[in-house]
Amino acid sequence: MLAVLHSVVTRIVLSGSLFAFALPAHAEQTTKGTSTVHTSHEWYGPTVFLFYGIGYSAVGVGLLGRSMDSPVARFGGTLIFSAGVGTALFGVPLIHLSHDEIGAGGISLGGQVGSLLGGAALGYAISGDGTTAPFVGAAAGHLAFALADGFFLAHHERTLSVETSAMRFSLVPDGLGAAVRMTH
Repeated sequence: MLAVLHSVVTRIVLSGSLFAFALPAHAEQTTKGTSTVHTSHEWYGPTVFLFYGIGYSAVGVGLLGRSMDSPVARFGGTLIFSAGVGTALFGVPLIHLSHDEIGAGGISLGGQVGSLLGGAALGYAISGDGTTAPFVGAAAGHLAFALADGFFLAHHERTLSVETSAMRFSLVPDGLGAAVRMTH
């Protein structure tokens, strides 16, 4: 497990950005005529899970700060809570967009909002009161969507096509001998 964690941290550091980090799942190379097509499939789920983790941690610390008696702690808790919600809600769609996955970014944002609302409605319907059940339902719905987001939406396929022209060799008469002519 430590080796996997070391590999993930090394890839993040070497990529220079948390947004650009991705694990290659597999790569393919095919040759069609004079062109070679390289296709690689990447999974950038670790970055998605990292941003969800940062957001959830900040939400937890913010709620803890808001529960304290000190006005300064309550104000700080409100700021940290807001930053956590913003990171979880908008950070992950930005990760999808940074991998040129516009559809996945839109699904991520819409799915998060929908899972929060749907989970809250389900929690309210089950409990019948508006105390904590809607909040627990919203959290459970969002967590379930976060797992689906990281495992199913965080994939990227890159295709690189390289066009090469075939060289032709021909033997042409040249006075008393012959010469080799190369053409593209």
